[in-house]
Amino acid sequence: MNSVKMPERKLSRRRLLSLGAYGAMAVLSGGSQSAAGEGKDQPTSPRGRKESALQKVPILCYHRVHSDDDPDTPPIRPGTYCGHVTRSVFQWQMEQLAKRGFSTITRPQLYAWLTGKAKLPAAKVVAIDFDDNRLNVMENAVPIMKRYGFTGTAFTISSWADGRESEDMKVFPVMGWRELAKLVKLGWTIGAHTVNHPDLAKLSKKENGLKLVEQEMSGCNEEIRRHLGITPLDFTYPDGLWNEDVEKVARRYYRTIRHWSTTDTPMNTAATAPYRLQAINISMLMDKKTFLGILDKASGLSSGSQNR
Repeated sequence: MNSVKMPERKLSRRRLLSLGAYGAMAVLSGGSQSAAGEGKDQPTSPRGRKESALQKVPILCYHRVHSDDDPDTPPIRPGTYCGHVTRSVFQWQMEQLAKRGFSTITRPQLYAWLTGKAKLPAAKVVAIDFDDNRLNVMENAVPIMKRYGFTGTAFTISSWADGRESEDMKVFPVMGWRELAKLVKLGWTIGAHTVNHPDLAKLSKKENGLKLVEQEMSGCNEEIRRHLGITPLDFTYPDGLWNEDVEKVARRYYRTIRHWSTTDTPMNTAATAPYRLQAINISMLMDKKTFLGILDKASGLSSGSQNR
């Protein structure tokens, strides 16, 4: 594949515009990696193609859930990255999951299915992820999820949990180890999201870059282990940015590795490799029709087939 010249990169998440996470990886990092799930080189799990047509599992990825009257809620600008929903929107989305008979699955359950060790616990399941350990997830999302018996995965930036949030991201409060420990008690999975949330694809190109990448992963793991007493086995790339060298490092540490799309609505099937999981960015830019279309897709229904 042809390499792409990397443009100047000043901010992190706000640069992910309509490209989506995978397109952004190629443009911003000069990488030659295609989007996970595209093309004939996509790895498959041992269960193969036959069962992949039977069940589809969406991973809904959230970042922040603001109260409806939060004065710090960012404005919504179509065509740019959006990393939040409001509490009322989140409430409606969880209500739709429950009304349509969805239950949530944990990462261990998802991994067991992908590796042929177990069946999914229900016909209609969804995984719910939260990146960046933001405090408003604990305040606004967790109570709603508890009401419906839902659990999620919190992908944790360890330095932020330590209170050392980076300057360019120091806008919204974060969950510390005390809040994360509460999630563990609620049955949530704690995933790793590096120590400092760097662009790993870019970092890997520096001198001793892969060693630095490994330190971001191993350091995060160690802090989670030290504070919570668990070893994280699940990972997602900061800003969705990756390349094959970074992936090789990550696969030494984690059973699942998750990607992230800001523009598409990909599904996971039994043919999805555990280290190329697909997630859908859920934000205020997603209208109700699109969200319900995701549920229809996961249910094996055509869009618009259920009453709204």
